[in-house]
Amino acid sequence: MSDPRDSTSHPVEESLWRHGRPPFQSDQLPVGERAGVVIVGAGLTGLVTACLLARTGHDVIVVDAHEPGALTTGGSTGKVSLLQGATLSAIADHHPEEVVRAYVAANEAGQRWLHDFLVINGVRFDERPAVSYAGSAESVARLEREFALGRSAGLSLERTRDTELPWQVEIALRLDGQLHVNTMSLIDALVDEVRAHGVRVVGGCTATAASAASGGLRVRTSHGDIMADRVIAATGTPFLSRGGHFARMEAKRSSLAAFRVPGEPMQGMYLSLDEPRRSLLSTTLAPAHSAGEDRLLLVGGAASIVGRARTLSERPDEVDAWTTARFPGATLLRRWWAQDYSTLDDAPYVGPLRPGERRILVATGFGKWGLANAAAAGLALTALVNGKGLAWAHTLYRRRGWPAPNVAQMLHTNAAVVAEMARGATRLLGGENEAAGAKDDARVELDGVKSVAHCTVGGVTHRVSAVCPHLGGIIAWNAEESTWDCPLHGSRFAPDGTRIEGPARNGLGAVDAGPRHVATPPAAPEA
Repeated sequence: MSDPRDSTSHPVEESLWRHGRPPFQSDQLPVGERAGVVIVGAGLTGLVTACLLARTGHDVIVVDAHEPGALTTGGSTGKVSLLQGATLSAIADHHPEEVVRAYVAANEAGQRWLHDFLVINGVRFDERPAVSYAGSAESVARLEREFALGRSAGLSLERTRDTELPWQVEIALRLDGQLHVNTMSLIDALVDEVRAHGVRVVGGCTATAASAASGGLRVRTSHGDIMADRVIAATGTPFLSRGGHFARMEAKRSSLAAFRVPGEPMQGMYLSLDEPRRSLLSTTLAPAHSAGEDRLLLVGGAASIVGRARTLSERPDEVDAWTTARFPGATLLRRWWAQDYSTLDDAPYVGPLRPGERRILVATGFGKWGLANAAAAGLALTALVNGKGLAWAHTLYRRRGWPAPNVAQMLHTNAAVVAEMARGATRLLGGENEAAGAKDDARVELDGVKSVAHCTVGGVTHRVSAVCPHLGGIIAWNAEESTWDCPLHGSRFAPDGTRIEGPARNGLGAVDAGPRHVATPPAAPEA
């Protein structure tokens, strides 16, 4: 088996934006040297932060287990919108209204920064209306609340029933002047700028630890150790578990599909509040080398918790059927998946890893709205490093204890984690094929006293530990993506055990073949 820290053994699923890109040319990690700031994660949050810090004279190194934009940013729809479904209502369920207003202010600041950056650097983007719509009485009520909260926070929301959709809606909210961008074009421009400022961007380099040493921090990576005055964890979930963020978030995975659709593209960027949840967006921003992909409809499904069973409506064939029924002639061109992290109180976490630990900062928990939030986080993190403050950041990112609804949500979420641990033990004892009906064969089983995950993909068989190295969950097979996923906190691994993403720091160890002890069900009676 390859080194679990080597990301090259399992290529990340290619999104529309990443399709056909040349290999990333990584900088070398200056092992043993010291930097002012080491940023872990070369997605949008990490690169915006690196850009802002470099502009103010900081010595910065960015490391990423894969390459810039490889995961969440590169898998995004590319919407930079201040209208975000019912996000304001969700925040208001847990926080006073001043936090809602601060969230809007943060996203406005992030969107404004991205807009200016795109214009200055000549990155192509579209200005489009964002539209959230509802049909059921419950969803209409939620949208009315979103309208009131948004208008109170200064958003120029409009109620309407007039949409481009080929079906009638009860109510829709519209916000003009929102942005749509090819996220990898944005990432490329950021990499160019930070390198122009002397920032080294190191791909294929996994950070696994950060500890106090020699008056600073020693950052352990798969390429060797480096020293830093500060560390910023700009990964989906912080690579350092001692902050406990994994227990206060849910890792969710959702599908995106690009369809060729006859007719003129829609101008609006649409999001439903009804089940099944769907995101709809026409794009003309596919890479120039993607022939025939210049006018596509992007369809996103609702998010499901990583490693757990998806509802019927979120399975790929159901999303496809939903799309072709509403857009006759739609032809599937490409499908990919993206992973996001949602906090239990619906507000992002940006700031110290733990109270008082100001040399290690984190940014996470943006849900499915990571583009504007990522830029806002970069602004806030840069202000913290420079000893300054932003009023909206102080209001938004400061936690206010644990009110009853938040405690109840945490208990519910972690009770589900415990239940998944029990289900994992049951699956381990059963040894059933978890890829039944799919093209692959996969199972978790006991081999003597060893917990083994066994899979055959493309004719190649792998045997690895079935135990997630993060907190010991039993991994589950993801047949759609041919990966092992942990249902506890969202770590994901390639068939050969290579770590892909999540709070686990290492991959799944290889297990030598030995006598198999698989529970055999009774034979069915002959016909």
